[in-house]
Amino acid sequence: LDDRTVYLVDCLFDNSELFMEQLQAWLAEHMPRVKTAIVKPRESWEDDPELRKRIEQEADAAILGVGL
Repeated sequence: LDDRTVYLVDCLFDNSELFMEQLQAWLAEHMPRVKTAIVKPRESWEDDPELRKRIEQEADAAILGVGL
């Protein structure tokens, strides 16, 4: 993943924003050459075609985060 961009998708569940922030910090510390960005859909439980298109165009990978 060096020199690649990973989008961390906060799926708007409880605590998912905190989890994505912690994951971003971990990646920055342990994999500093991986670029990350936290992104959010417009609504939870709804498809967001604009976000999907953005991820396809700008990111090399995406991690979807859900909370507890």
